[in-house]
Amino acid sequence: MKERETGKRRSGRPKKPDKPKTYDPTRIKYLTPEQLEKLWKVMDKNKRDKTMFRLMYAFGLRVSELVNLKLEDILWDSQQIRVPRVKSGVPRVWDVPDKLFKLLKQWVREREKLDNAKENPYLFITEYSGKSSPIDRNTVQWLFRHFVKKAGIGNWNTFSVHSLRHSLGVHLASDPAVPLEYIKQRLGHKSILSTQIYMDLVGRERKEIDRKIEQNGTLRL
Repeated sequence: MKERETGKRRSGRPKKPDKPKTYDPTRIKYLTPEQLEKLWKVMDKNKRDKTMFRLMYAFGLRVSELVNLKLEDILWDSQQIRVPRVKSGVPRVWDVPDKLFKLLKQWVREREKLDNAKENPYLFITEYSGKSSPIDRNTVQWLFRHFVKKAGIGNWNTFSVHSLRHSLGVHLASDPAVPLEYIKQRLGHKSILSTQIYMDLVGRERKEIDRKIEQNGTLRL
């Protein structure tokens, strides 16, 4: 009888361990708060787009998560949104800020004017979506770059709609009052290591340690 192989390939060689993923935080493209204000301003007249992109920023949505949002994911009575996550697979319910909730209401009223609105279950649609499809993810990408260019933000073609997700991560990580675990949940990360990238980018932990060292008089200078 042949012996069972444990942790080895048929060739007899042990399987190589998976290499940890590496990510250069300096290559993350994100918008500053000032740039975001410019972006919101140029899309002010379009109810769908200003709601769609603010929602992406507020909850760090991936474009696939955005387009798959349905009307039933908005919990109107409790002013909340149910966010289905692609990677973690765990949907989470979040409170929606008053200003954003007002925009959602305005868009849904505008949405009702579309001929395919009643039959289509998705939150964000176009007149070309038909009865069972959301807005196309490539359309979302194109619209985002269009508005970034219109806002006069430099190197607009280097940004993607994923930059809104990065922007949320960087902005939250820049606030010492926001715990790392909260940022992880807000972005729907499966691993805390993915969240740590934003902390490294803003140098938050180093700054906090430096401040505590100075306050505590740890160094005898």
